[in-house]
Parts: sequence; structure tokens; C-alpha cells
Amino acid sequence: MELDGRGSSGVNGTPAALTVAPDPAGVLGPRLGHTFRDPELLRQALTHRSFTNENPGAPDNERLALLGDAVLALVVAERLLAAAPEEPVGMLTPRREESVLATALEAVVGVIYLEAGLAAARGAVARLAVW
Repeated sequence: MELDGRGSSGVNGTPAALTVAPDPAGVLGPRLGHTFRDPELLRQALTHRSFTNENPGAPDNERLALLGDAVLALVVAERLLAAAPEEPVGMLTPRREESVLATALEAVVGVIYLEAGLAAARGAVARLAVW
């Protein structure tokens, strides 16, 4: 059995169909405490660049991930400063860097920020965090 480049296997060498949850907003929304307004933007957030290499013209999640990474860094920094107000920055910085998440999740945080602002992004991150 061979892989088709997307991590799934096809029959007799034919590419297998990409399997995506039928309603990503229905799965992620309740978990993150956000009602996604733009299903195409969410789909873009969940689309890795390797898929767009095989499907020219399909948007990927890299731009949203850039935004989401910045929003996530802000939310984590706020939390670290609030949790340890007397701790030196040199001790907090490595803890912030340890919180790096996967590109798709960063992109989803970017979508939440675009759709509902920083407070909603903070809420989504808080639902995922163990702090």
C-alpha cells in the first residue's frame, strides 16, 4: 500500500480522498467557545501548504498561522505575567516559548481573532490551556 502524499493510502496506486470532518466548525466551535461565522476561512485555517502544492489555487493556512501565532504569544505572555508578576522576564521567556502549538491551531486562533477579536481569542486559548 502506498501513500498518496497526504498521509492516506489509495487503492491500486490511485490517490485516496482527503478526509475532513464534515463540519469542522461544529467540532471545534463548542470546544473553543466560538461560533465560526466563515466556514471557508476555517477550512483555510485547517489546510496545510502541502495540500495546496497538490491543489493549485487552494489557499493554505500560513498567513492565518502567522496572525494566530502573534495572538497566541500575546495571550500566553499576558497569562505568564499575571501568574508570576514578580518573576524576572528571563525566567518567563522560556516558558512562553514552550507553549508553541501546531500551525493549524495557530491559524484557527487567527480566525477567531479576525472574526471576534482578542477577547474571544483569549477565551479559546484559555479553554485549551492547562493553567
